[in-house]
Amino acid sequence: MDNRRRNLAAIGLLTLVATIIFVWGLFWLMGTPIFRGGLDVNVVLEDGGGLKRSDRVHLQGVQVGLVRDVGLRPEGGVLARIRLDSELALPTDT
Repeated sequence: MDNRRRNLAAIGLLTLVATIIFVWGLFWLMGTPIFRGGLDVNVVLEDGGGLKRSDRVHLQGVQVGLVRDVGLRPEGGVLARIRLDSELALPTDT
């Protein structure tokens, strides 16, 4: 009986670990890593042609972040929420 209880505990632990890995992998594949730091910035654009979620943001040829969300504004234009990498140092007057 003790072996059976130990096997059930192992199956429960394995199920919990597999669920955590699945959720983490799902967020990683969607382009929104769970434990990745950074700064969220809202950008208003006149035209967001072809811009979509999880696109890379480049500044002078270097990737500096990812597009988190894209939506239309009622006043016109496109609102894009961008997560900048935590290593990117922004000037104080930005």
